[in-house]
Amino acid sequence: MLRNWTFHFEIQNDRNQTPLYEQIAGELERLIETGVLQQDTVLPGSRKMAEQLGVNRKTVMRALELLVEKDLLKVEERRGMVVCGGQEVCDGDGPLPDKLEDRQGSELPIVIDGGTPDTELLPFLEFSRAYRYYFNLYSRRHMLGYRDAQGFEPFRMAVAEMLNHARGMQASAKRVCLTRGSQMALFLISHTQFRPGDAIAVENPGYHWAMKIFEEAGLRLVQIAVDKEGMVVDDLLRAVQKDPGIRAVYVTPRYQYPTTVTMSSKRRKQLVDVVQQHSICVIEDDFGSDFRFGQHYYRPLCCQMSMNRFFYVGTFSKMFAPAVRMGYIVAGEEQIAALTELRRLIDMQGDVVMEHALLELIENGEMKRYLKRSLAVYQNRMDLMCRLIETHLKDRVEFVRPNGGLAVWVMFPHLDMEVDEFRKLLNNKKIEIRHVHKNAQGKLGIRIGYASLSPAQMETFIARMSSLLAECL
Repeated sequence: MLRNWTFHFEIQNDRNQTPLYEQIAGELERLIETGVLQQDTVLPGSRKMAEQLGVNRKTVMRALELLVEKDLLKVEERRGMVVCGGQEVCDGDGPLPDKLEDRQGSELPIVIDGGTPDTELLPFLEFSRAYRYYFNLYSRRHMLGYRDAQGFEPFRMAVAEMLNHARGMQASAKRVCLTRGSQMALFLISHTQFRPGDAIAVENPGYHWAMKIFEEAGLRLVQIAVDKEGMVVDDLLRAVQKDPGIRAVYVTPRYQYPTTVTMSSKRRKQLVDVVQQHSICVIEDDFGSDFRFGQHYYRPLCCQMSMNRFFYVGTFSKMFAPAVRMGYIVAGEEQIAALTELRRLIDMQGDVVMEHALLELIENGEMKRYLKRSLAVYQNRMDLMCRLIETHLKDRVEFVRPNGGLAVWVMFPHLDMEVDEFRKLLNNKKIEIRHVHKNAQGKLGIRIGYASLSPAQMETFIARMSSLLAECL
């Protein structure tokens, strides 16, 4: 730990030289690469480092930001800035081992989530600074009482502007209702727009938590198959013609849950035609839309529909971390009014301090910089995971490289067993994974969230999967 020692190296203040923050960043990078600053070393605080180097604190902070972007430093809670040495980032271009080994040891479980962001990439300093500032500000001004249940209006305006610019929508502050994540959004929609006994078409396989919410609201679920182009709209049309009680269709068209499939242009047009001809609405859950790797971009389905015929659900929780409980619904003003009224009954209002903090990150550009940094890291991790699958599992699984999101869908066409039986086999190999599904054709598949995995963890996971499949096939 360096906090108790004087931290100094030579920098040049000559105006013709490299900027100070680049000099500091370059020297720190050299010290890390040469092993002088070893992995897990805790650096002095930015204020203390600035005093020791005789520079402005903002200069030091900018230098540290550069190294965080390069994944040479990371921020840990209660510790501060820590050297990670770039150990957890793989460029995806290096050679893969011919035979993988269990680097974690046979007794330690490897945990695979469904696509959760890596919290170590978060802009902790900026986020905590903004949150602390507004919490203190509101406390001093005695403004921590009840506020607008629809959400802080300037933040709703910023969300609408983000959606209009980034996704081609026509949103406005009046047509946005803030929620505590997408789960609350789906709860509000299902309890205000439908009656018990109504039916809703859902994807098969699909997002299980959404289905639980719909069922809790008394809605009947009509399963519609998903294939390589997304929801099979021909099946939806037949279902709507057969069941007049279907009031809505719930879809995840950008990166379908759990299969990660992107709905094709043809299917999108078909879907819009069906819902318009049969007077049903669309609930479009657009999670994962912030992390796109391919060049082709699909606008949300709602861009092709009347405002009172859709509910567009988004969330910051899947952009930052599950603990950041902030989501939103975009819909017509009449629908938003009903959603807001129910939200007022169950929650009164959202986290006004969090809303201010996120607004600050949007306005100062930090959210955009964070997305750019993290997208590059996730691209590398996705490439590595796909290369490992192709190299070591290719003859025993089926998968398609996703063009976005934070997960890979892998199917096992040669395994004939039930989900619970397969879970037991995974547990026996010390693989903890909740996202095991069967598609409409009865084939087993797993959703592999790679965003929070290091290269070593990925190799351990693939090694165990290879061993499991060798025993089963």
